[in-house]
Amino acid sequence: MSQPTTGNVPIDRLIDNLANAKAIYQVERSLMLFIKDIGVPHAFFHAGALSAPGTRRIQTYTKPPLCITSLPSGWETAYSKERLNKVDTVLQNAFRSVSPIRWDEVGRSLASDIAQDFGLKNGVVIPVHGADGNFGVFGVILDSGNSDANRFLDSNKNDIFLAAHYVFDALTKIEANQFQRMDLTPRELEILRWAAGGKTAWEIGEILSISERTAENHLRNIREKLGVPTKLQAVLRALPLLLTKSNAVSVSLINE
Repeated sequence: MSQPTTGNVPIDRLIDNLANAKAIYQVERSLMLFIKDIGVPHAFFHAGALSAPGTRRIQTYTKPPLCITSLPSGWETAYSKERLNKVDTVLQNAFRSVSPIRWDEVGRSLASDIAQDFGLKNGVVIPVHGADGNFGVFGVILDSGNSDANRFLDSNKNDIFLAAHYVFDALTKIEANQFQRMDLTPRELEILRWAAGGKTAWEIGEILSISERTAENHLRNIREKLGVPTKLQAVLRALPLLLTKSNAVSVSLINE
């Protein structure tokens, strides 16, 4: 996207902040400031990769999406516990659309009914589709009734639409830069491939004729380089690199 011009209105300030963002937390901070500036009580941004369309299963993320959210924690817990993504008509429509989707346009569902219990009454989601199945969705959620919510959305729809695409663009660039900085050694890649296949540190040590402690140290260094806390997240983050280096990589760990 072209470089923005500095401005004072919320969307101009967001674009300027995103142009200077070098880390995901800076994108999150910029988005939350924008949300506050336009007077939205709740919002979220999910970014990830989608399963291939045309399959029988419900289209969904192929890995846990990066999430930026100001939603009530109770709602997030209920959404996960009740597996509401299976019945969330707004989200399923977003996966297949390029146009903004308002809650009141897709009809009621169990997800929307439960959302009411948390004061989430109306809103809009903006789908953003990128290359190679990359997908983002920006949700703006209001605690007012339909008439007030629709007036707000009508007056702010252009800025919300722009925000979705600029945030997605910033996250995509940061992710690409992080991928380029995956300076894993050949030994670390080898260990991570075995970890992707579900092998423990002890098993990796036996396979590679190194000690369990050495394997654990390698896995710790890998997590630190990739900026993730767990072995599973390391595998997920480095999966494109693993597939590039070796087409024989197994990912049985991901299904555990």
